[in-house]
Amino acid sequence: NSMSSWRTQFFVQDESRFKTRIGTFGLLAGVRGNYWTFNKEFIISPRATVSYFPKKNENLGFRFSTGVYYQSPFYKEVRMIETDAATDNSNVKLNDDIKSQRSLHFVLGGDYYFRLKGRPFKFTTEVYYKMADRMETYTINNLKILYSGTNDAKAYTAGVDFKLFGEFVPGTDSWIGLGLMRSKEKKNEPGAKWVARPNEQRYNFTMFFQDYIPGLPKYKVHLRFIWEDGLPFWAPNVETHSKSNTNIGKAYRRVDIGASRTFAEGDYKWLDKTKIFKAVKNINLGLEVFNLLDLINVASYYWVTDVNKRQHAVPNYLTGRQFNVRLKINF
Repeated sequence: NSMSSWRTQFFVQDESRFKTRIGTFGLLAGVRGNYWTFNKEFIISPRATVSYFPKKNENLGFRFSTGVYYQSPFYKEVRMIETDAATDNSNVKLNDDIKSQRSLHFVLGGDYYFRLKGRPFKFTTEVYYKMADRMETYTINNLKILYSGTNDAKAYTAGVDFKLFGEFVPGTDSWIGLGLMRSKEKKNEPGAKWVARPNEQRYNFTMFFQDYIPGLPKYKVHLRFIWEDGLPFWAPNVETHSKSNTNIGKAYRRVDIGASRTFAEGDYKWLDKTKIFKAVKNINLGLEVFNLLDLINVASYYWVTDVNKRQHAVPNYLTGRQFNVRLKINF
């Protein structure tokens, strides 16, 4: 197969701020365009964000974003398998009639800045809803993603995210996050029903906490915790767009811990006298233990069919406990 194409893209963006009696407003707006000769598609993608900071409370901020977004298909998405009913032979062709997947986004968010025990904190909330059409369904077989090669579905994604940033310990950055999400799709077929998308992760909780040895702030320790919902999956050669055939994978859980030491100018006289170190701002040396509790997490499932043609899902496991040494140099 031989393929030749030309892609032209452009974008324009502007930002402005203005003050009123009730507060400060900000507007960030732009438009992005794209033309691809492969499918002869010209798309225009406008988007804008309006922000508002009340005059009575400058620590509080609101924002609303909306826009039309396109995702141009890449090579695996334009591959389409055609099967000859008479010979049962399959051929792969490139679908030059395919269109970019399209979605309309609405995001409402807010930020609240405050101080607790003299330390700065920030609490962020975002609620989002995204409608999409011209979607391309896909399935995951073992570790391989298989695309349908056509715009055969529509979808929506909705959710809410909460995040708290701050200095739980003076001089260090830590955060806690919680997200809730639903993502459904429906094929463009008579009688089709809404089912979970392969990327639907109904909940996720993450935490990153940092501390240091009292009196020795350059010796830091951090702890990372992740707990996420499992993803939907289906057996091969079955109807994926059916609630009765939908399985939910095992939840993903992981705890990481690490320690680091920063070497900067003035720490040691012999470092200051070293010619190489004169060009270096600082050096950070760290040791991390990923998956500290050696929890078993699943990457995907390998399907095995027995003599009775029953399919069994055999999990592919991710790496267990792992040690990592990190060296970071800033010039």
